[in-house]
Amino acid sequence: EAKKMGQVEETLGRIGKKSMALTEAALDKALQKIDEDYDPEKYNNKSPEELKTIVENTFRRRVKAMAFRTLIGVTQLYSTEGKNGSEYQVLVGVIWSPKLNRLAMSLMNDEYNIPPVKPGKKLSQQIPIKDKILLGTLGTRIVIDENGHYSVLAYAQAQPRRSGPSRTQAALQTAKQIAADRARAMIVNYIKEGMTMRNEENSRELSREFSDMSVGTETVRKYEHSLTGRQVKIRLRGIRVVKEWSMAHPETGQTVAGAVIAWSPSSASLSKQIDSTMKNGRVKNKQPEKQLPVSSGAILESMDVDTSAY
Repeated sequence: EAKKMGQVEETLGRIGKKSMALTEAALDKALQKIDEDYDPEKYNNKSPEELKTIVENTFRRRVKAMAFRTLIGVTQLYSTEGKNGSEYQVLVGVIWSPKLNRLAMSLMNDEYNIPPVKPGKKLSQQIPIKDKILLGTLGTRIVIDENGHYSVLAYAQAQPRRSGPSRTQAALQTAKQIAADRARAMIVNYIKEGMTMRNEENSRELSREFSDMSVGTETVRKYEHSLTGRQVKIRLRGIRVVKEWSMAHPETGQTVAGAVIAWSPSSASLSKQIDSTMKNGRVKNKQPEKQLPVSSGAILESMDVDTSAY
């Protein structure tokens, strides 16, 4: 689909450089690529100017729709950081697939309907233990839980504010809460990222008088159509904090606080059951999950993710 859209964009660019009388066939060909219900009779008795407007409007709608679909289900696969000469650089890799898109749509609609696959480990057992991996893992990771269900782990970090010795622990706890909120926002971005559109047009005329007293005028126009992602609000059941941690960054020495947020179909189902139980006046206590120990390390790495089920 992206290839077809690119070809239509090239066609529109060529049309801008040639006579409108020669473009009717090119416009008709472009319409066939972007109009799924193409019917020649719909465009009979249309002038080239009208056809060009129809193609441009249809092209914009298809680009927007394709961008929306692509932004649903994009997740991080890898992240790392370190020095490269005198610069400090960060590298992030992301992945998208139809299955990841389907999972995001399931979460957005609050209806998990994906068949189970080969079971994996419990979510708490898939969280990195080593400092260098935990500190180097950011963003969402899609994993398979012990029930064979697609689940989401979101890793986020925050730096505690500077404070006196008596307020150090309070600042650290606040940073962990901020990290947890950022992790929740990452899950929301995975499910659906909203879009805003912006159009800009700049034009100018340059006139020049030549030695033979003739005058030449050049008109320059620049049109830009951009799509920008923005966070949207989504209600999601079953999100829980499965780990909080803090350690010193090996490069800067600054204290970093982090949190890991998890979502799984089983936790979402449990959340629905709790909501139903609370309405009936019966609430059962749930035992908190044990925190994993943190080992020492220095070099940052990213957690490994098995993408065979993607």
